Amino acid sequence: MLQRHDRRRRSDVVNDLVSALNALDYNAVRRLLSPQVEVTDAVGRQISGVDAFIASDREFRTRAGQPQIEVKAAIENADGILISGMVHSTNRALSGPACWRLAFDGERVSRIEITRSDQHMTVTKFHALQNN
Repeated sequence: MLQRHDRRRRSDVVNDLVSALNALDYNAVRRLLSPQVEVTDAVGRQISGVDAFIASDREFRTRAGQPQIEVKAAIENADGILISGMVHSTNRALSGPACWRLAFDGERVSRIEITRSDQHMTVTKFHALQNN
């Protein structure tokens, strides 16, 4: 069972990660993610490792006009945190609801699962398109 301090720290990590991604602060992103982070989406597209994730996210956000993540709600449990929120962008292919499930290795995020309708772009979908 997670202690209250652990839950607060995980919540802080989520808030810091969203802020860092929105600000394109990849030094902060690197400190918050496990070196072996796995990022997947609902159809199985995957990015493995912090370097690959940062490279894909940087290119994705740069090309897409820097979409912003907004956290609406977060539910914590022993396995991690489930987040519901919105992606805001002037691009219709990006704007809309999203859910993320984050797992942790200590105080670092070790896994991010992205759930969006397939009509919406995600960093994993962008990564797959760039590497095909």
